[in-house]
Amino acid sequence: MTREALPDRCSLCDRLVLGLAGQDWSVLPWMVDPGVADGEVLPGSCHVRCLHELGVARLWAEAVQEYYCRRWPQWRTGLTGGVRWRLHCSPQSRRFHLWRADGRLSSFPFSALAPFAAGQPGFAELATEVGEVGSAHSAALLAAMGTAENGVPAPLTDIVAALGLTDRYPVVDGFLVRRLKNLGPPRRPDLVDILVAHYLLPLDAPCVRAAHELIRGLV
Repeated sequence: MTREALPDRCSLCDRLVLGLAGQDWSVLPWMVDPGVADGEVLPGSCHVRCLHELGVARLWAEAVQEYYCRRWPQWRTGLTGGVRWRLHCSPQSRRFHLWRADGRLSSFPFSALAPFAAGQPGFAELATEVGEVGSAHSAALLAAMGTAENGVPAPLTDIVAALGLTDRYPVVDGFLVRRLKNLGPPRRPDLVDILVAHYLLPLDAPCVRAAHELIRGLV
């Protein structure tokens, strides 16, 4: 995490983006296909709900799929509910990178994957650092939490409602909590005060199966 991490402003509606996997679009400039016309696909942050309302989710997702395939050449593919997806695997960092044609991109570590039950949908247990206390949007987040104490969780549903973002995050379950994190070495600690969102990323049964196949393939 950098000292100017998310949250950010949505490039389409100019409202707060929390950076939740599968619900927020977060893409760096070099991920966009160079053949895409300037301004057609915006790197940065926005709500996936905004992409769908504008009818550009598929176009934007297709603009970064070549980068995904080039950067993480190990993958499994699938089609669920009419949506194409590709689950990429990074053995070095032990992470999955999920590309979806509906723009619901996400990334999560192997360790976040819940135990596999054959034929059943699953989830990844995620912890996303959404900002540092004292940064541009932290005051709004702390006010929405209703507490400034470390270690006291606040439900994400309440925070989203307090921020007026229920229409951008219609389904959200989990909590936001304030924590201290050391960014320095043990002998020279550099403590930062951060806000961390803990939540579940739903995964359909074929995607869960693909994840475990990829992990077994690394052994």
